[in-house]
Amino acid sequence: MDKEIRILIIEDSEADVELLARQLDQCGLAYTLKWVKTKEAFQKLIGDYIPDMIFSDFNMPGFGASEALEIAKEVFPGIPFAVISGTIAEDRAVEMMKAGAVDYIMKDRLYKLAEVIKRAVREREVRVDLKKAEAEIRQSAEQWKMTFDAMSEMIFVQDKDMNIVRINKACLNALKMDSRDVIGKKCFEIVHHLDHPWLSCPFKKSELDKESHTEEVIDPRLGIILQVTVAPILGIDGEWLGAVHVARDITQEKKVTKQTEAHLHELEIYYKASMGREERILALKEEIDQLKEDLAKFKKSV
Repeated sequence: MDKEIRILIIEDSEADVELLARQLDQCGLAYTLKWVKTKEAFQKLIGDYIPDMIFSDFNMPGFGASEALEIAKEVFPGIPFAVISGTIAEDRAVEMMKAGAVDYIMKDRLYKLAEVIKRAVREREVRVDLKKAEAEIRQSAEQWKMTFDAMSEMIFVQDKDMNIVRINKACLNALKMDSRDVIGKKCFEIVHHLDHPWLSCPFKKSELDKESHTEEVIDPRLGIILQVTVAPILGIDGEWLGAVHVARDITQEKKVTKQTEAHLHELEIYYKASMGREERILALKEEIDQLKEDLAKFKKSV
């Protein structure tokens, strides 16, 4: 352990503190040590020194390990606290452990100090890393949920049996339902009011080939045209776990497309009509020119 360990000892005997220090030196640990022998000195030290490990004598005049442990849990939460004693009954040691102490060491077995310190500090680091990871996971989950609910598309996630396990706000708003009424239900029950998947269900198609599938659906209940895409959720070994269902309202797009196509059709008709008139005008002009030429020849002949 290369890190310098900050140790706090609560002990009323200077000789015992010196004994602990010698044992720590023999362990080869890099450490700094603070020593207090009264409750007042312990409380005064708070804020000036944050230990990595606390050792407390079990019995001291007017101040014992039990009270020290309660103070330590409040002001140094998560910092390992171990009891050192010349004599401690096993049941009292068990009580201290249940109260939060990580270990207890008899003064005639101080050779265990290094082992106790290393284990306690390592376990605390693991707990700190675990809490950090849990916080990051919670933050990521919250960010994912915010993004999920911010999407304008109607999205829900289904398990392998077509049960809805997650649904975003846009989809709930479109269905005019609460998530409690949707989660755990089949999608065809909620969306189509059927007791079985509909004929062109993209979920069933995706389940068969494990590919994404897109269908256009006219939903009479919502009164809109939807473009529905189902993307598979696969496990590490490619097993079917479910799917993500994304529906996009394309009613306006369809309306604009239909209007555009109708306008193009009108333009084509006008263009064809215009081309026909132009051809007739050219033929008439040729006929007039021919008549003029015939008239000129007639005048010359008389």
